[in-house]
Amino acid sequence: ITSIYSAMAADRLLFNSAYNRKTFLQGAKALLKKMPDHAPLSVIEVLEQKSAVLAVPVEQICFEQNERRGDQPVTLVWNHRWEYDKGPERLYLVLKELSRCRLDFEIHILGQQFRKRPDAFAMIRTEFATQIKTWGYIENRNSYLQILRQSDIVFSTALHDFQGLAMLEAMAAGCVPVAPKRLAYPEYIPASLLADSYEHDAGQDAIAIASMIIHVADNVAQCRGNIPDFSGRSWTPMAEAYRSEIGLLATP
Repeated sequence: ITSIYSAMAADRLLFNSAYNRKTFLQGAKALLKKMPDHAPLSVIEVLEQKSAVLAVPVEQICFEQNERRGDQPVTLVWNHRWEYDKGPERLYLVLKELSRCRLDFEIHILGQQFRKRPDAFAMIRTEFATQIKTWGYIENRNSYLQILRQSDIVFSTALHDFQGLAMLEAMAAGCVPVAPKRLAYPEYIPASLLADSYEHDAGQDAIAIASMIIHVADNVAQCRGNIPDFSGRSWTPMAEAYRSEIGLLATP
């Protein structure tokens, strides 16, 4: 309810994806319907009218790419927060499925870690020690970007992601994205690279994601060529949109 109060008090609401905007408005409407004092649903119309989508831009440096290797094994990267909502148990199941299908791969498992770490990470580190090339959070930004530039496929197993900046940065660096068909991913990842989503079935979800990774691994270069240009998401072309929004608020 605090988020709704804050939104009502704001002059303008900006969301980093259409998915984020949609889920906020839907959630606010559902909550107001449950209120005992019958809060007017016209509030939602007001919030909708003063809201828009303005993505967080991708840093220009992310768009620098290396010449890719053409040899095996295929290099994967999973670069998300090490928390439950990013699907670490699904990551484990994806790697199990890739191994079962005998895909020759190596992987960089990156991301911010916290004091309490999901158990799946210990299992992953033990069972896939020979395939893991990098493990954990990379402090140096340039070193992190260099890993992305050396990788072939970035993938997500997330159950929560309002924009997916980690995916976008890896795509800018030349990685082919693979993600489930949910959250904000369909807004910028081609349908041909989206795996069927099984949000409530981790096993099926992992099989679908692994199958898509194997499909891409068979022809990384062609899949990379099919990714639409999204350089418009960098700071330079998006700066005017930010200036415009700030200017509207500054105008008496």
